[in-house]
Amino acid sequence: MAGGVVMLICQVATAWIMGAKLGTSGEAAMARPYAVAVLVLTCVHSAGFGASWGTLFWVVPSEIFPVDIRSLGQALNVTICLVLDFVQTQSRSSPCFVASSMPPSPTTPHGSPS
Repeated sequence: MAGGVVMLICQVATAWIMGAKLGTSGEAAMARPYAVAVLVLTCVHSAGFGASWGTLFWVVPSEIFPVDIRSLGQALNVTICLVLDFVQTQSRSSPCFVASSMPPSPTTPHGSPS
């Protein structure tokens, strides 16, 4: 229950910060302290998930599958979860890393025209 409350608080706080600082169009730049706060809230959310809901993916399949196919069910469960984790991580973090590793263009406020 506590993990769910932590996740809810972190989601609401993240949405509030991003909505207030980025606006509805998403084109405004976020100040560094707010970006750090969003990062910390995301980490706390992940910790809350891992402490509460994250462990269920080990327990539930081992209890619902019959003994003769339990190992196959657990193997499929772990494989599917890891593949989906990989896809989610790559789809969320790759654009951030690409954007942060590129030099600023002359049209951005941080770039200087050539």
